[in-house]
Amino acid sequence: MPDINCRVAKLEANHETLMDTIQKMDRNLESLSEQGTKQKGFIAGITFAASAIVSIVGYWWSKQ
Repeated sequence: MPDINCRVAKLEANHETLMDTIQKMDRNLESLSEQGTKQKGFIAGITFAASAIVSIVGYWWSKQ
């Protein structure tokens, strides 16, 4: 088996490429997770504001 070194070199190159791809995917996943957390806070704030406005209008309407 004279070409065993060549085969090992190809496997190492493929392994390095795969590891680079996994690291890129990990960074993208972290970014998406961070964006999702920010959006949850925004949506919660909008929901709170809308419910407060509806409550104030309902209270004012019932007093009329």
